[in-house]
Amino acid sequence: MEPLYAHSRNRAGRRHPLVDHLRRTAELAAAFAAPFGGAELAQAAGLLHDLGKASPAFQSYLLEAERGLGPSHGPDHKAAGAVLAAQLGLDPLALLVQGHHGGLRDRSDAAVWLRTHLRSEEVRRTMENLPAELDQLLRFDPPSVPNLDRREAELFLRMLFSALVDADFLDTEAHFAPETAAERARPMPGPAQLLERLEDHLRRLEAGVPLTPVNRARAEIHAACLAAAELPPGLFRLAVPTGGGKTLAGMAFALKHALEHGMRRVIVAVPFTSVTEQTADVHRKCGDPIPCSSTTAPWTRRTCPIPGGACGCGSPPRTGRRRSWSRPPSSSSRACSAVPPPGPGSCTTSPAR
Repeated sequence: MEPLYAHSRNRAGRRHPLVDHLRRTAELAAAFAAPFGGAELAQAAGLLHDLGKASPAFQSYLLEAERGLGPSHGPDHKAAGAVLAAQLGLDPLALLVQGHHGGLRDRSDAAVWLRTHLRSEEVRRTMENLPAELDQLLRFDPPSVPNLDRREAELFLRMLFSALVDADFLDTEAHFAPETAAERARPMPGPAQLLERLEDHLRRLEAGVPLTPVNRARAEIHAACLAAAELPPGLFRLAVPTGGGKTLAGMAFALKHALEHGMRRVIVAVPFTSVTEQTADVHRKCGDPIPCSSTTAPWTRRTCPIPGGACGCGSPPRTGRRRSWSRPPSSSSRACSAVPPPGPGSCTTSPAR
């Protein structure tokens, strides 16, 4: 049997073996989901997500795409994995697999879609003709689905979905753009190191300015934020006029709060692209550099990691811009430190501008 591939040739002329992509996506997704107790389910989703690429139709599409022939989007490759998830009693994973490129759909719409594909002849033939290595990879014990209330289940599934989508995109990127993947793998400083850099930066700023009433107020705001960071996790609000130093004071709170309570991430969410860039620039000036990335998730759309889009990843083709920006329906400015384990994390926020 001919080898099965997940993606077309990269710049080095190598195709991406399907088994390797499923295995690596599963490993990454499990690592991303481990902090909130979803490792086994995320691993299963990673193994299932691109199973439909084993179909002869999809393999023919990849070969045609390499020759510049055929459509820019291949045949459906989500149904086989979603159907197998349902057959294994993992209906929530069927929802994730079905939406891993186009986004999560309404449960009722997804159920109708799944019932249609349960009778698909194409899916049946794909499942019956899997090569031995791929068939063995899929022989795992189905993980248990946690018993959660409706709100917990909603957040848990979205977290699993995020783990799957990121893992899929990152492994695809590693195939087509290994230099970018290597840059992502650089060790990043933790909250303690970042807080130290921030405090050093503030001390340098204070050393060169007179103690005016405004600067005295900024120092008091900063001290209040550091004191509040020692409080138990919850919701916090920082109401300070323009010029009061909210960006740095809010980041000091977030980093110290993360450090005090064993949190792993600080997420800064601001409403517009221009404000995002301004905030990121302030943070980068505090160290070498404070790692931050500009995004408008969940409104940001993943695009194909190579121009043209005919790589087999299933995402929309990338055009001139790496991200598709749009204004969210509502906005707020918050710095968020997310508590990871176990289950859906809690969130502590403070305004940051």
